[in-house]
Amino acid sequence: MTKHNTSSETTEAAAIATPTSQRPPADDNASSTTASHPPPPPSSSSSSSSPHAPVAKMFTKYDQSTKENIDGTPPLWMKPNSPRHFKKTSADLKSPRPSEEELAMFVHPLPLLRDVSNQNEQKALFIKKLELCSVKFDFTGPYANAFEKEKEIKRKTLLELVEFAETKSGVFTPETYGPVITMITCNIFRSLPPKVQPACQAEAPVEELEEEPRPDPAWPHLLPVYTLFLEFVVSRDTDPKLALEYIDKSLIIKLLQLFDSDDPREREYLRTILHRIYAKFMPLRQFIRMAIANVVFHPFVFETERQNGIAELLEILGSIINGFSLPLKQEHKEFFHRAILPLHKPRTLVTYHKQLLYCMVQFIQKDTSLAVPAITTLLKYWPVTSAKKETLFLHELEEILERVKSEVIEPILKPMFHRLAKCMSSKHCDVAELALVILGNNDTILDALERHREELMPIIMGPLIENSFHWSTNVHELTQSLQKLLLDMDPVLYEERMRRHCVESDSEKISRQVMNRRWSVLEDRAGDNNNNNNSNNEERPLSSSRDHNRRA
Repeated sequence: MTKHNTSSETTEAAAIATPTSQRPPADDNASSTTASHPPPPPSSSSSSSSPHAPVAKMFTKYDQSTKENIDGTPPLWMKPNSPRHFKKTSADLKSPRPSEEELAMFVHPLPLLRDVSNQNEQKALFIKKLELCSVKFDFTGPYANAFEKEKEIKRKTLLELVEFAETKSGVFTPETYGPVITMITCNIFRSLPPKVQPACQAEAPVEELEEEPRPDPAWPHLLPVYTLFLEFVVSRDTDPKLALEYIDKSLIIKLLQLFDSDDPREREYLRTILHRIYAKFMPLRQFIRMAIANVVFHPFVFETERQNGIAELLEILGSIINGFSLPLKQEHKEFFHRAILPLHKPRTLVTYHKQLLYCMVQFIQKDTSLAVPAITTLLKYWPVTSAKKETLFLHELEEILERVKSEVIEPILKPMFHRLAKCMSSKHCDVAELALVILGNNDTILDALERHREELMPIIMGPLIENSFHWSTNVHELTQSLQKLLLDMDPVLYEERMRRHCVESDSEKISRQVMNRRWSVLEDRAGDNNNNNNSNNEERPLSSSRDHNRRA
């Protein structure tokens, strides 16, 4: 089991280890103390000489034969907990944290929930099992192979809680909201291993940036915890108004930080849970959107460029954007500009481009005026060294152009055609073929060529003629098809541009020959000067040594 040094984790452990009836009273100004239910005064048992007496009190061993504790008192699981707020208080910060051995020795089997017929006793046992499952074990550190028996008891208890919540109605009552969220947060909120990027991957090709998934050793315990969390969120028994006290903004931020987990199974559960929270807790919707942009996207784009959960978060946003009402609010447009468009910058775009493209298409379908900033962003971040990423940009450009009219994109026609002309003459066959397909088959592009032929046709004529020397036969066929299309569109302009291109190419050849001759002359002169300098340097040391001797 891992020992934590931070104050927050110490507080969580103290809150787990100390039952509500045994905790000392909090300060009057503590924000986590509920006014209607003040904490009871500390009992005499809490002032025992042992620093971990509250732990022993909470995990009092249950005697199966006598149905009572060893000291003769009723079992603790039959005592209902007071409805105290399950957040940290200043008094909790002073509680000592039990050691790993002391926590593990009190994890023992409890009676099955289905064997308890009384409803109140069943609810108390349910809360007791939640407290037992709040004990954290170490799966990667020095205690990774220790406490196997206690770990198995906790795992079976978690599975029993999940089965009980799935098969029985009325499990989640306001009295259980606090213990449920406390148990969940104690298990899933943890420090993720640091991401160390090897030096060999600093300039690795885009195709090699996808990392293999690394499963979490604690997943046998995390899986039932996430399952219970999802069941709690989607349950009809969970009242959103009352549960907002526990599922708050701080919990949302911690959930977003967990999306950087290396285990794809955990990220999939996080995606489902966060999406359900967004659907059920309406007051948190705007905050969730802003937190995704500020907590995850902005640090990823402008600082680290390393984040495992971008694809999962974009899946959530895709369904959210699909539900936006028309016309789009200014807030939603700003989210498009500030959160979605900058995601084209990182070199790891290949890992989440499919989900990003869906979000882009959803926004443009709802407001076609967003196509102009979208294409402008593509041109701004257009890759020049990665053919794989360049094909993704061309696919996205094609999807955008299919959903808008040529009148919408008139302000950016010239820079867009200049970029397509460069792609058309690319030595990479996939890039050249995609650019030729967009120019020859897209209705928006053809309509723009028809309406602005005198401005746009000269931009693509040069690369189109040079493609006759391309090494790919597919590029040759697409080039001939596009040439025929332009010839049918305006034969006079086409022939004029052909003649002008021939003249320009001849003059360019002449100027290149003149430039080559000038460079050769300069190289010859530089070579002669170098030879003269070498001959002078061979004589200089002798004269300098003689002058030195004369001065001496």
